[in-house]
Amino acid sequence: ITPAAIESLESMPMLRNLRLGIKEGTNRHARAVAKLRRLRTVHLIGIAVSDDGLQSLAALPQLESLYLDGSAVTEGGWTWLFQNHPQLHVHIDQKHHDLDPQKH
Repeated sequence: ITPAAIESLESMPMLRNLRLGIKEGTNRHARAVAKLRRLRTVHLIGIAVSDDGLQSLAALPQLESLYLDGSAVTEGGWTWLFQNHPQLHVHIDQKHHDLDPQKH
C-alpha cells in the first residue's frame, strides 16, 4: 500500500476509523493517514511511526483513539503526546503507556 493509495481514501467522506497494517511501513504512510482529516480512530500495525509521524497523526482534528503496534516512537515522543493531547485514548503494542491518563 503506497502513501498515495492511503491519501485516496479521502474520497470516502464517511470514513471515521482506519485500521491499517503495512509490513515495513514508514512515516510517509503515517503522514498520508494524517491527511484523512475526518478520522476519529487510527490503528497502525507494523508501521515504524517515529516521533515526527506521531506528531502528524496527533494533529488530526477529530482523533479520539490512536493504536500503534510496532512503532518507533521514543519515550520523549510519548511524553510529548501525553502532555499535549491528554484527551487522546492511546494503545501501544496492545497496552497502555504508563503516562496514559486514559488507562482503563
